[in-house]
Amino acid sequence: MPESTNYLFLFTIGPVKRFLRDSRKTQDIYAGSALLSHLCNLAIIKAKTVFGQDQFELITPSIANDTNLEKLSFPNRFLAEVAVNDPQLAKQIVATVKEAFKTMPEDLEITLPTGASEQLEDHLEVHWLFQEIKAAGYRHAYKEINANLAAIKNYKSLSNRESQGRKCAVDGRRNVKFYRKNNKETLEMSKHQPDILKKLFQTQEAVYILEPEEKALPVWQLQKGEGISAVTLRKRLHENKPHAFPSTAAVALMHIFEACKGREAFEYFKEKIQGNKKHSNMWLDHSNDELFFKDSIPLILAKENRSDLELEITEAHEAWSKQLKDPFTTIPFTPYYALIHFDGDNMGDWFSGKLLHEKEKTKEFQQKLSAAIIAFADAVQTRIKAPQGKVVYAAGEDFMAFVNLHELWEVIKIIRDAFTEKLCSEKLMGYFSKDTKPPTLSMGICVAHYKEPLQLVLDKTKYAEEKAKGKHQEQKGKKPKKRSCCLHISKHSGGQTTTVFPWEEAGLQLWESYFGILTFIASKKVSGAFLQNLYEYLEIFQIKEDNIIQFKEEDQLQVEKENQLREMLSSRINLYVSRAKVDMTAKEEATLITHLNDLLQAGSLHNYAEALISLDFLQRKSYERQ
Repeated sequence: MPESTNYLFLFTIGPVKRFLRDSRKTQDIYAGSALLSHLCNLAIIKAKTVFGQDQFELITPSIANDTNLEKLSFPNRFLAEVAVNDPQLAKQIVATVKEAFKTMPEDLEITLPTGASEQLEDHLEVHWLFQEIKAAGYRHAYKEINANLAAIKNYKSLSNRESQGRKCAVDGRRNVKFYRKNNKETLEMSKHQPDILKKLFQTQEAVYILEPEEKALPVWQLQKGEGISAVTLRKRLHENKPHAFPSTAAVALMHIFEACKGREAFEYFKEKIQGNKKHSNMWLDHSNDELFFKDSIPLILAKENRSDLELEITEAHEAWSKQLKDPFTTIPFTPYYALIHFDGDNMGDWFSGKLLHEKEKTKEFQQKLSAAIIAFADAVQTRIKAPQGKVVYAAGEDFMAFVNLHELWEVIKIIRDAFTEKLCSEKLMGYFSKDTKPPTLSMGICVAHYKEPLQLVLDKTKYAEEKAKGKHQEQKGKKPKKRSCCLHISKHSGGQTTTVFPWEEAGLQLWESYFGILTFIASKKVSGAFLQNLYEYLEIFQIKEDNIIQFKEEDQLQVEKENQLREMLSSRINLYVSRAKVDMTAKEEATLITHLNDLLQAGSLHNYAEALISLDFLQRKSYERQ
């Protein structure tokens, strides 16, 4: 970078959290993330052009020349050092991004209704700032530009929520601009058209109404009876391919798909459900992965007015799934999957150079850290694949993935190992004093039924992440304990349970013990009944959230009571495991007991009780038979 360069330029695109949460299907959240990544990539390319290649130094994200940009998930912001403070150049970048967002694909065979362009124009929140690098140096300028950005984002403009009109089924705020009739609305066409407009509370010019079989928009982009805004449609038109991202039902059954791959009866059934309607004779007008679950077949067909297919589909389902009922096989169905989300702990402190041994190396370190984060994102993207799950995005240290329940522990280890390898390397830690601890992350996991609304699952995953970061402790005036993993289980019956264990250093051993217990039960070496027995015994003592009794640290009597209870529980573990064992060696029995005692000694007894509930649930629901 030439010596004359003396400005930082920060550019951000939003809203991120709301844009991703406004998702009804897994494809929505994947397309939304991919679209934001695409827009940020365009912004960086445009910035290099308007500032000049030799007058523009990209600091974060730090992208190597050999990086596969198509696979990379860009964060929603970039920071660069530039030679001039020219707002007109920044406005050119903004215009490029906004034009790319509001431009629909050329092959779209419909005319945008009144108000659709305004929805697209008003959606993006783009911010940019220049900050002169003065005598105080780069680190001071970096601190100032981030403080100024925070001040700008704290200013909330009036909402652009439209008043009259039915709201989008996905975002719930904008008026419906595209609506596909359902089968009932196709009857007596002339009578129902006015009724549809009345239902949408809009004029004919303000909404584009499609027939059930109309091809202008494929059914995976707009379902029958669904009304969406122009913003939601723009999101769905990005990565415009069927099955670009697996449904929650497909994620739950990834282990089944892998085990049955290539088997004729299964491939026939899969093609009849997921095949391209233009090239295969599918049962329905669109794919529905819920048909892989036998109990969903009559419900889906009744909704589609195709009950005449029930016998044929049921028999075809039986033909491929009967092998899974063989008592010698271990390929069970499960209607549950896991959603993982995490980001790094205190990454603002790391990027700011606050922890650096030599503060003048802040920019150099930021580039190294950014490169390490991208290497981490690339590693998890590469290593996590079917049947383990599917990554939604790995934008820097921010990560989300849908994971098959049977592969959850493997995925957790992949993430942990990749993070340690890329972000805790000796090369990166060489910028700090020897007593500085490496970066950490806190992970939230939600296990949910494939039928649970995705927006609720996203909210519960966020809750689990906040729990892992100790934000609930902050609310109670306590110092937050980060570097944890929180497993939140959302039962289809309505119940919920939350388990938190650390996973840094020795903490990872706790999760190994947790999943080790499930492995013993799955192998049928021991009955899972001992988990419920332990919980029922513990429930006698009326455990509260922080402990069995709310006691002060100096009250030694109460502490002794808690320790006595742990000893009593430990003896019960030996008893209940001994009663439940089926085909275990003495060494295996001792290992299982050790696993249970490791969890008992970690954290509060309330957390241990939650762990028992979650283990009991997973050992039953992860191994259901069809």
